[in-house]
Amino acid sequence: MAQAQRLPESEPAPRACSIGGIGALAAEISAACFEPPAKMAERIKAALKRAVSEPLLLGPEQREPKADCYARHVIYADPAGRFTILAIVWGPGQFSQPHAHHTWCAYGVYENALEETIFTWDADDAHRLDRKAVRAQRPLPRDE
Repeated sequence: MAQAQRLPESEPAPRACSIGGIGALAAEISAACFEPPAKMAERIKAALKRAVSEPLLLGPEQREPKADCYARHVIYADPAGRFTILAIVWGPGQFSQPHAHHTWCAYGVYENALEETIFTWDADDAHRLDRKAVRAQRPLPRDE
């Protein structure tokens, strides 16, 4: 299997291809990985905003929850191991426990609404989390 290799510093970052759907999202995120962190975040945010506005981005099987907990559907895995695109699906009343990401993470809401609670961790008391904020995320309107 061929391994993806990082471009030498002297070569410009590749431009994303306009191929639509998950392919376009993956190409844009891949290209963003060559940018400085602030530009990378800006570019990924714009790519997710475009992607979640596409009515046919995810098939029915990729929007299917599990009965006992949220579902994680792998949509795309970067061959260089830099990122994975997942469709994470919660059914009614489902949630995930407070957790931390030990790497960068970005998300877009495709359908329905998501309520996210942000916590701060108390370094002096490892068992204590303080609620910092609650954010509601809704999908953007799209032409169907």
